[in-house]
Amino acid sequence: MTPTGWYARAMAVVVVLALGLSAAIAAAQTPTKFKEAPILAEQVKAGKLPPVEKRLPQDPLVVPVVERTGQYGGVWRRAFLGPADFNNYVRVVYDALVRFSPDGAKIEPKIAAGWEASKDFKTWTIKLRKGARWSDGAPFTADDIVFWYRDVVLNKDLMAAVPGWMRNADGTPASVEKVDAYTVRFTYKQAATLFLTALANQDGGDRTYAVFLPAHYLKKFHPKYAKKEDIDKLVAAAGFKTWAELFAARNAPFENPERPTMTAWVPVTRVSDQVLTLRRNPYFVGVDRDGNQLPYIDEVRFTFFADIQALNLAAVAGELDMQERHIQMRNYPVFKENEKAGKYRVITWPTFGGADAVVAFNQSYKADPEIAKL
Repeated sequence: MTPTGWYARAMAVVVVLALGLSAAIAAAQTPTKFKEAPILAEQVKAGKLPPVEKRLPQDPLVVPVVERTGQYGGVWRRAFLGPADFNNYVRVVYDALVRFSPDGAKIEPKIAAGWEASKDFKTWTIKLRKGARWSDGAPFTADDIVFWYRDVVLNKDLMAAVPGWMRNADGTPASVEKVDAYTVRFTYKQAATLFLTALANQDGGDRTYAVFLPAHYLKKFHPKYAKKEDIDKLVAAAGFKTWAELFAARNAPFENPERPTMTAWVPVTRVSDQVLTLRRNPYFVGVDRDGNQLPYIDEVRFTFFADIQALNLAAVAGELDMQERHIQMRNYPVFKENEKAGKYRVITWPTFGGADAVVAFNQSYKADPEIAKL
């Protein structure tokens, strides 16, 4: 089946799981009492973690429940085709300051608490959640956004060009300034009416598109903040030639489990391993309506398969819990036939995408010079 046909008839093999993180995010009353997963409660009791109230921001993200409040525990088993299957594992931990609603109809706060736009839409002010923390417990503040912009985006050793959404119409960079510890201002020379749409596409789980970086961790690999002799030692020890190569490697969440993140689950193994394991983030900013810190599920495990056929066979055997990526529509009869034995449900839904059919003109057309110019 062609890619277009597959997307037009998208399907997934799933076992019903209470994934509160997939619920629509809407304004909701913030709970006054909070709960946590049993495995985190044990760490609190052992003195390895602060209480859940100390790990959450003052105004946590409240995620409404889809069907019912979930239960803590368990492993979400998925499959992937290796490091190149990037969107498979990154999309599971979509991690932006603002986000698209599940139906794609609007943009809502996520890691950020909210925003304000000037009347001419040239200035956008982003408000962060006070008390939010990285997965290692370090504060998440405006400094992490300013570091991303001034020390990474504008550093030509790290980025060859400023991202298009951060450029003015004349090609110059927009400005980013820290207003206070939890407020950042983006300013353009012209109206930036699509700013929020662009911001929702900047995924913190992806080092290429992140709008924030763990400054407290990455500064020790940056010559602006660390001594040259110290960086040179780290570069040599890691087998790199330049500090930029070292920085890029340490800034890769799925290749460097030591790098702090803001995602719901944190990598604890590498994407090059046979099984990529993501474990719950004890400092994740989200809770449900009852004050249960999210996520509900303890771990997400991506098992490597060398080809799509083997992946689909694993799905038929009931070895995956929820998966739509790489599930082939031509196998639909087989999936339905084995639903009961595999203890899963097959769910189909229409695609969000539009038609992919287009008229592609021959670029070497010369019969009519005027038409050829088009």
